Order: sequence, then C-alpha cells, then structure tokens
Amino acid sequence: MIDLNRGVTMRTHPQGFYICMYKDAPGVYLDINGRDVGEKMAKAAGFPVKEFATERLRQLKLKNAMAEINAEFGKLPEGDVVFEKSGYHVVHGSAGEFFIEDPDGNRMSDKGSSKPDAIALAEQLATVETNEPEDQDGTQT
Repeated sequence: MIDLNRGVTMRTHPQGFYICMYKDAPGVYLDINGRDVGEKMAKAAGFPVKEFATERLRQLKLKNAMAEINAEFGKLPEGDVVFEKSGYHVVHGSAGEFFIEDPDGNRMSDKGSSKPDAIALAEQLATVETNEPEDQDGTQT
C-alpha cells in the first residue's frame, strides 16, 4: 500500500486508477498497492517520464559519487551498502565492521568482519544462489 505520509504524487490514469510516484524516488511508478506499473502507464497518467528518468539517473550518479568519495576518505556512514550482488549486500556497521545481509534485508550474522572478507563471502553466497558452474579447481566462474 502506498505510504501517503512519505510524500507522493498521484495521477489518475485514463482508465480511472491511480499511478503514484514517491517524491524521493523519481521515475519509479507504482499503483495504489505499491506494485510497479512502468513508464508507459505513467506517461498515460500524465507524468513527465523523460524528466523523471533523467532525475533518477542524476540521483544515482550522485549517490555513487558520494560512496566513492566516502570510501576514498574512509568515512562510511553506518548502514552504507558497499557491495551488492544477486541481492546480497555488504553493509558498513559501527566500529569499521562489515555485515552481510540476505536478499530480504536480514543480517546473516551478528559477527562483523573486514570489508574484503565480507565482500568475498557475499560473492560466494551470490554465486551459489545463481548456480554458476564451478571450474575444475572448485571455484565458480
């Protein structure tokens, strides 16, 4: 269900149902139940799809640039995702530890590890999840 307290723009599609877009997620269009409806339906409802797609790309580039800058200077905010593959996330915790979250957002362990170790484990978990073939030495490609 759409969270009306989050800040949402709602437009009526010519067929009479609502198409919604959260103001903090431009270019992501949802029906009233929170399911993705796509740009074609949003355009029919009167959203300026091209402008919001550009804004969504701008925000993504800003987010990636800030992540690179923070990583370069060692200032990662707690909860910052530093790696993602097949839904598995490596998240910066407090005290410089990194944790792995499964595709549902659940922390997989209470014990944190170094960033390289957490990324390596997340890559292994994601590879097992995607059933990628193994090489003769037991590693996966």
